[in-house]
Amino acid sequence: MGLNIQKHGLSFGEASLVFADPRTIYISDPDHSISEVR
Repeated sequence: MGLNIQKHGLSFGEASLVFADPRTIYISDPDHSISEVR
């Protein structure tokens, strides 16, 4: 069993499907990545 499945309960392929979802909303979180410009 893959590490992603063990840790999160779904495969990397399943998790990556969220990026193809037209209902996905991206929200900036300035407290999360202070050292990176995103």
